[in-house]
Amino acid sequence: RGMVWVNSGGNNADGGYYRHAARVIGDRVAFGPDGDSTFLKFKGCVALAGVRWANDWDLPAGQRTDYDAYLWESPDGNPAGGSVVQSSERRQRLGASPIEHLPDERCPAADNSLYLELRVRAGSPDGDVIEILDYRNGMASFTQAPYSSAVSLVDSKEPGVIAVGAIDPPAGGTIARYSGQGPTNDGRIVPDLVAPAGFVSVASKFFAGTSASAAVVSGAIALVLAAPLAVEPLAAGDFVRQSVIDRGAPGPDNVYGNGELRLPPPPTAIAPTPARFRALDVPRRLLDSRAGGAPPVQRGDITKLPVVGRDGIPSVGVTAVAVNLITIAPDRASWMQALPTNRAALGAFSNVNVDTAGQIRSNFAIVPVGDGGTISLYSTGTGHVVVDALGWFEAAPGATAGGRFVPLATAQRVLDTRGDPPVAPISSGTTRAIPMPAGVPAAEVAALVLTITAASPSGHGWLQAYPADRPDVIATTSNLNTAPLAAVANTVIVPVGSTGAAVTGAFDGGGSSHVVVDVVGYITSSTAAASGSGRMVAVRPGRALDTRSSIGTLVNNQTVDVDPSSAPGVVVPATATGVIWNLTMANAHRPGWARAWAAGTTEPTTSSLNWTFVGEIRAASTVSSIAGGRVRVRVVGGTQSQPVGDLVADVFGYFT
Repeated sequence: RGMVWVNSGGNNADGGYYRHAARVIGDRVAFGPDGDSTFLKFKGCVALAGVRWANDWDLPAGQRTDYDAYLWESPDGNPAGGSVVQSSERRQRLGASPIEHLPDERCPAADNSLYLELRVRAGSPDGDVIEILDYRNGMASFTQAPYSSAVSLVDSKEPGVIAVGAIDPPAGGTIARYSGQGPTNDGRIVPDLVAPAGFVSVASKFFAGTSASAAVVSGAIALVLAAPLAVEPLAAGDFVRQSVIDRGAPGPDNVYGNGELRLPPPPTAIAPTPARFRALDVPRRLLDSRAGGAPPVQRGDITKLPVVGRDGIPSVGVTAVAVNLITIAPDRASWMQALPTNRAALGAFSNVNVDTAGQIRSNFAIVPVGDGGTISLYSTGTGHVVVDALGWFEAAPGATAGGRFVPLATAQRVLDTRGDPPVAPISSGTTRAIPMPAGVPAAEVAALVLTITAASPSGHGWLQAYPADRPDVIATTSNLNTAPLAAVANTVIVPVGSTGAAVTGAFDGGGSSHVVVDVVGYITSSTAAASGSGRMVAVRPGRALDTRSSIGTLVNNQTVDVDPSSAPGVVVPATATGVIWNLTMANAHRPGWARAWAAGTTEPTTSSLNWTFVGEIRAASTVSSIAGGRVRVRVVGGTQSQPVGDLVADVFGYFT
């Protein structure tokens, strides 16, 4: 339901938790690892949270073991000599969950003791693991700390549930002796994290236990949502899970979880500093999570990626980086975002979308640099991630010659292998030159800003634009990834080198793909005249349009004007010449395409975003011209006024 649920991890690690494989003598459970005692003796008072067995929760009712629970009060040392004072006889074979409840707190009379008896009513106990929780201090034998974080909600696989353990005393940095510990019965790590407990508060004069630490985490989530460093509860929960100091054994463990909660400082604004683009001589791979056989990046992970001071990117003066993002075979329909660390909100926008498990999708992004010279990657699916750097933006507060973006008056299609001779798709390992657009002073061009589209690819593969004089970089990185027959587009900033630019590719089975290249503008070289226009200003990334929550599904040939300043906290001046977008078609009703251009100017014949299949969710980064603070987008698919799908527009920056 879109909630995040913060739950105390339980206070049963200190002698309050029993766990053992079921052993049965006759129709009674025998307690402990050996022996024939079918009564579990308590010392003093008990408050049993329940008796459950871990093996049967996912079984149909007809396959569950049916136990009944009885609490006896008897003369000390003679358990069968007393009487039953509480019982629970739920019928698991009729659909009851595998747990028996003895909810009342009970204290024995003088010279008496309390004993627990479990009887097998039906079914086989083979494989059952008996668990008993006591909220008082009556458990006398066979207790343990592992698995003691056994409150039912804490066992949940639902990512919206956060289990919290306790640091007590609050400034000590060590786990409280009572704090429930993992793993869960199916082997997952709990708690998720730990937080202070055992402190004086206004509401409760002294607040201890994992109930106190859960309250601390709840407050932290409220702060994260208010900052905002997340725009919805699940993302806020993911944020606090990873806002920790590692404690105990290195990495996540079943005592401290991910670590002790430590929120970062309140976010600082992204400075509106104009910057010029500096292309790397060749793209550099900043991250490949597959390296060394590493496991996939998990759902909800926030991967902080250092980007400054490495791989040719300087350590000072960097305002943003231009990267290509690839998500590889996530386990579910999901999305990934790249954001300035601790300076933008999780869930406020997306960069790459996959609509079914197992897809490989890529997209270009310009990402402002965040805390510590890093960007962060956040994904709602589990899969591998690759990040390639194309260049960076260097602060340029005054007029500059090189590194400025100059939009073409009208975007130009310079290559279409479906019609330009020789009319043939690009086969694996072959190349085609990318012509220079007409009317452009070639000597003043350092790099072209392109939209490359793969049309009717034969199979899975990739396309790469590269400086034609650097064939040595072929296959070291990629710009877009293909799937059979799927049209896909992506933005590329490619240096032209001494002999221009070219495009190549590789496809399964030595296949091929038609390729369309549209030029939307260029990056100036040092020989251009100095000017203040065309410098990039990074903004806090955000969503400027989502027709799902505004004007509704767009129909064939419909246009919509988008104001980038509609995104929260974003101000794009009317004098801006271009905008950096991520455009997404969601819930496609039919194949189609979209183009973006400056509102009120001549509409080009190019495209910015392509999709192929019904139900597809497809994103494409777009650098578009802008006029009067507005960009116009046309969607095309079907005939007449047939519905096409929903359009989402996220903004990342603008050009002066």
